[in-house]
Amino acid sequence: MQVFVYEFITGGGLLSHSEVPRGPLMGEALAMVTTMASDFARMTDVRVTLLCDSRLEMPNVSEAKCWKVHQPEEEIRLFQRLAEESDWTVVIAPEFGGVLLERCRIVEAVGGHLLGPNTELVEIASDKHVLCRRLTHAGLKVPHGILLGAEQTLPEDFKYPAVLKPVDGAGSIGIKLIEGRDDVPVTESSGRNLRLEEFHNGMAASVAILGGPRYCLALPACRQFVEPSSGFHYRGGEVPIEADRCRRAQALALEVVDALPGSLAGYLGIDMVLGSDVQGGEDVVIEVNPRLTTSYVGLRRIVNGNLAELILDVALSKPGNYSLRAEHVKFDAQGNVTRQCIERGHPQELRA
Repeated sequence: MQVFVYEFITGGGLLSHSEVPRGPLMGEALAMVTTMASDFARMTDVRVTLLCDSRLEMPNVSEAKCWKVHQPEEEIRLFQRLAEESDWTVVIAPEFGGVLLERCRIVEAVGGHLLGPNTELVEIASDKHVLCRRLTHAGLKVPHGILLGAEQTLPEDFKYPAVLKPVDGAGSIGIKLIEGRDDVPVTESSGRNLRLEEFHNGMAASVAILGGPRYCLALPACRQFVEPSSGFHYRGGEVPIEADRCRRAQALALEVVDALPGSLAGYLGIDMVLGSDVQGGEDVVIEVNPRLTTSYVGLRRIVNGNLAELILDVALSKPGNYSLRAEHVKFDAQGNVTRQCIERGHPQELRA
């Protein structure tokens, strides 16, 4: 079996830019692609292929074939070829500018198989305003929000504090906490639509869903370390969280999956805020990440066995159980992990 693990930033997606890729997303990109590729490479009879921007010094991924790319045309040509000849393709890319959706469409167009959401689901989840309307229609609670165009002034009658963010954002880039109407005179002038939504206090959390044709599995919820005052900068997370909150988060995430169109054969991340109401009345869905998320680097440390193999098993509808290690894990945005033993874990049954 051949698995093509493609990450946009490290894989040559930015070769058209003269500057070498860097910035807040670079550490997360490296962490995701190297850990997932390493996990697949540990599987028997699995060949792993990668694309690597020739300007970058990539960490060594044992047993993986890395194709170095030097020009944009070469990168897209190799992407198409590897997606076509591989049994599965994992696309890790930001939603902004339609990048993730475009690459997923290419995989489907060449007859490849996405190990993740299909393009219908990716398209809905990539627009945060459209997604929230969809979830609201399904009866799920999301922050009240409105759509703002470029250079549109903030409304006087909106409830502040509020959050202003691009509808197609990723990695907390461009997100602002708005204390009041006069905090920012205009939205922005780049031509992108933005969503203004109410700010909700509580624990920022995420749940990874593994999906397949027959069942979905909600992994333990991760707490997210974000800083609203500094643009919701993502610092990493920890797993597991307190048991009751975890159950609420997992149940909410599975409801989200049920409400979404399209199909899922792979990994999907759902962000939420868990409120103080123990019955979950204040819990809200923030967004859906239709791709691998940085939480993978922590989750792979608490799941017994190989998390990449588990993703593939669920995608292939293989029945079975999984269990959790008796550990508490903290991880940062660059993939660095610290672990601490906790009480003994118990086997968890896959949920149909």
